[in-house]
Amino acid sequence: MHNRESVHSRGLPPGRAVLSFAAMKKHFRLSALAILALVAALAGCRSVALDPTGDTVAVYKFGEFQMVFNSTAPLVAEAAKAAIAEADLMLTKSEINKFDATLIARATGDQKVKIKIEEVNRQQTIIRIRYGEGGNLNKSRRLYELIDSKVK
Repeated sequence: MHNRESVHSRGLPPGRAVLSFAAMKKHFRLSALAILALVAALAGCRSVALDPTGDTVAVYKFGEFQMVFNSTAPLVAEAAKAAIAEADLMLTKSEINKFDATLIARATGDQKVKIKIEEVNRQQTIIRIRYGEGGNLNKSRRLYELIDSKVK
């Protein structure tokens, strides 16, 4: 039994209590969740300035480059197909629907390039580009810029 005498006999200063196993487990769980949230926030997402002023910003999140076009999904998909051809990528899959599209291509070294296009509303479409298995920001950005030049 834990009473004041047994706590003091363990060499703890007065006013200090022994944490129960359940309390320690809860404290450890909260600390672990906080650390995981911090790591995910720092490693997983970053902003990418697309112009010198920093007014136009894309998101690079967990290896995926994301940006919005002021256009429809079919127009963005056709521009992406043209950009894939111009970038010397081999188109292996093209699935274009009224409100979304998925394009898969292969780069040198059999690297997979996946482009997902989804219309958010009549005049806004989000594009997600993953270049390689873990993602490649520079190559994804270059492909985005090529697509952007074809949408305009």
